Amino acid sequence: MEHMTEPKISIIMSAYNEETTIHYAIESIQAQTFSCWELIVVDDGSIDETRSIIKSYADSDSRIKLIENVSNIGLPLSLNKAIKHSKANLIARADADDINIINRLEVQYSYMIKNQDVDVLGTGAWLLGKDGKRIDKPVLLEDFKRGNRVSVTKAFFFHPSVMIRKSFFKKVGVYDGIYLLAEDLELWIRGSNMGCIYKNIALPLIEYRTDGYVKSWKSIFIRTKTLAKIVKKHNVINGYLSVLTLLLHSALIKLKLYTPRSIRKHT
Repeated sequence: MEHMTEPKISIIMSAYNEETTIHYAIESIQAQTFSCWELIVVDDGSIDETRSIIKSYADSDSRIKLIENVSNIGLPLSLNKAIKHSKANLIARADADDINIINRLEVQYSYMIKNQDVDVLGTGAWLLGKDGKRIDKPVLLEDFKRGNRVSVTKAFFFHPSVMIRKSFFKKVGVYDGIYLLAEDLELWIRGSNMGCIYKNIALPLIEYRTDGYVKSWKSIFIRTKTLAKIVKKHNVINGYLSVLTLLLHSALIKLKLYTPRSIRKHT
């Protein structure tokens, strides 16, 4: 498949051992109603068949580029590699285990063209349970006013839904590799402090896997440590209390002593 036109959107994705889901993610991008894009996929040192699967798509679709990491360096640094190689002025995030609704890029591109002041645009999402079925459609804040209190408990965006102007990264900087499992939150806070404009479209334009919200103990403690670093760096009001609350919440889910509302609604 040949596409000679310069891309209007660069989609960035990092993948690590995602052989069971990455074909769904890539094919949901290929199926988009908006076709003038490039997809830059960084294989982050996978030890399963992820790399060969990406390569098979890249070999048959010139819009797809594969970057191979020799070893696993983590999501933030892998995304920075993809940003460095991107050609378009609009950069869209996508995850290797999520699905993009067919008109996602078209809707976001149109919005960003009409609203040149917006730096980052997120969308709503369908949450998927362990069985891959839709369980909820949460609502995020659509309009961010300057002065909105920064929080580590309320998400700015669904990270894999965002479309970002390249000028945002030039102004704010790229992902910081020391904030593992919350690199996006730290970036959004940094941009907010610099007066960047954020918006969310309420329409769910991705399907976001939750895996029942169950995380490994290792990931729970890494994220807790990272959030504490963010609270300290950005002087988040009541931040440490929020971090402890999130730690307790994650532990109760892990121990099966608490079931998130979206899952209760589905069962």
